[in-house]
Amino acid sequence: MPDQGAECGLQNTNINASKNESDVAAHFKNSLTDSSHPPVVGMRWFMSSKIHKATVTEADVSYIGSITIDELLMEKSGILPGEKVMIVSNTNGARLETYTIPGKRESGTICINGAAAHLIKVGHEIIIIGFQLSAKTLEPKAILVDENNQFVRYL
Repeated sequence: MPDQGAECGLQNTNINASKNESDVAAHFKNSLTDSSHPPVVGMRWFMSSKIHKATVTEADVSYIGSITIDELLMEKSGILPGEKVMIVSNTNGARLETYTIPGKRESGTICINGAAAHLIKVGHEIIIIGFQLSAKTLEPKAILVDENNQFVRYL
């Protein structure tokens, strides 16, 4: 009988298809602690920065793309110019990714640019989240802003 995992590229796994889930889990656990098979250390995406409860002040469909953020808020949250961020609308549930552009310092500017302005509109409450690829957990910098996008406190 051919190896049951062959069609998925799992040849020579020594796992019989008739084994139950706990046997399979034990096999993989043992393979991680077996000195002949050193454990794989993986990189994971962790939240590194967040601006919580920001209010969109502008939405410009004709701009090429991105989100413009008050430069002070970027500094306080640790978000860098050009950084890829996820935008989550608390208003309608839309989620998207874009890159950042610093806006006028202490202006409270949060401008959704380009096609994203079809999903997230002026007045929407949003969360702006930055992520970092790391082998270890991170201590994110997260800030809360008021309805005028002024810094309130670190979270």
